[in-house]
Amino acid sequence: MDSLQPNLSATPAVLTVELDMRAVAAGARPPAPLSPNKAEKMAHAIAADLEKSWARNSANTA
Repeated sequence: MDSLQPNLSATPAVLTVELDMRAVAAGARPPAPLSPNKAEKMAHAIAADLEKSWARNSANTA
């Protein structure tokens, strides 16, 4: 997989996970952090979705 930013060794990002308050009160924990490889795969998927959304919105406003 090609890196989105090959000249950088790391790109910080945040993914927010919302937990049900009842589950938190019962001791639920958030998921473990992703490995760099899995995080990059997720970043590519999110970028592709954003590009599709941008293209749809651009077509609707043209």
